[in-house]
Order: sequence, then structure tokens, then C-alpha cells
Amino acid sequence: IDLPYGLATGGTDRSPTARTIFPDDMTGKTVLDLGCKFGFFCFEALKRGAKRAVGVDVDPYSLERARRLADCLGLDATFERYDIEQEPIRERFDYVLCLNLLHHLRNPLTALERLAAVTDERLILESATMGRHDRQRLQLSPFETLVLRRRPILYASRNGTSDRRNVQKFFITPTAIENLLRYQSNAFARVDSQPSDHKDRYISVAHRRRIGELVVVAGATGSGS
Repeated sequence: IDLPYGLATGGTDRSPTARTIFPDDMTGKTVLDLGCKFGFFCFEALKRGAKRAVGVDVDPYSLERARRLADCLGLDATFERYDIEQEPIRERFDYVLCLNLLHHLRNPLTALERLAAVTDERLILESATMGRHDRQRLQLSPFETLVLRRRPILYASRNGTSDRRNVQKFFITPTAIENLLRYQSNAFARVDSQPSDHKDRYISVAHRRRIGELVVVAGATGSGS
């Protein structure tokens, strides 16, 4: 996150991802970022004109850092402690983000349903799949990886892969995401997926189904009489 006087926070630059998932003009839009960490994507949305950006996370330390960064940048972002696996989402948002988080949850399918239910325009996911980064951790052969990546699979590892901070249990292919959001829920008109610049993962952008014109036929003609 770039700060005044040429300073910046540490970590990976997610600017390429922001350019992929956000239009240049987000005037009047509302944004929810699930697992917001220090608030980078909330800040990016507000810089593009969003009228409201809410970041949620389960880590109090990250939320406190995010609030301080918002003050430093002069941006009116809201940061709250929230666990999607324990609590319902009580608002609707134009853009709902779940980046690099879904595969860490205990029940990703339930979380996906909750996120879809509160999305008015775009649901944006960044998920682990059988890419080079994760294949090595799962100890999959190149052939196994090739076969699995082309299938609509939610792959559950036996014990989960872990680092110092979290455990990753699931690996979800783009085709599986499309089947779940487009065909099973029928709430999204299309799902666009492309590789992410982060850890050889991928980004899926689901576009909410919208009715442009609706004609209602009622009465005798509508009943077939």
C-alpha cells in the first residue's frame, strides 16, 4: 500500500489484481472485501469513486492496521471483525470480494452461497487450484495436475497444507466455480476466469444475472384460453 512521502507498507504489490477486477470508474458503487487484511482493495475501490467500502477480517491486528492506514490515506473505509462461517451478511453490495480466502475456510460451499446471496453486480474470487505453487505443496505429479485442472473439481487435501499462519484444505478449479455459480445457483449470467498474478492461482469474476426488459403476459392470453 503506497503511503504519503514515498513510503509504502511491506508485502506483495496487488495493483495488477486491482486493475483486473475493478473498472477505472466505480462512482457510486458499494464494495465488500472478505478477508481484507490491511485494506488494500477497499482503498483501491474508494480511489476509483466507490461510495462505500467495507473490509472484514477475523484478525483484530489486521483490522487495527487497516484503520490506521485509512486515516493516513484520508479514505473513509469501514473495517469490521466478522467471520462468514459463524455470522450472516446483513447487507447487499455491488461488488463482493473473496480473494485468496475461500480455500482456507472449513465450509467453502456454504460461504460461497452466502456471498452470492448478497452480490448485486459482481462476485470476485481468487482461489487456489492445482497450479505450480500449490501442486508442489500437494506433491502431485505433472500428469495428475493436468488432469485435475481441466475438471470441475473441489479437491480436498488429506491434512491440509500449512504455513506459519493458516491451513489450506481445498483446491477449486475454475470450472467448478462456474458450475456452482452459473448453473447450480442460476444467479449469475456468466463467470470469467483468468490466471492471477498471485501464487499461480486464478481469479473468477461472476456477473449477476440482470433483467433488462421484462414483459408480463397475464389474463386470458397468458392462461392459454
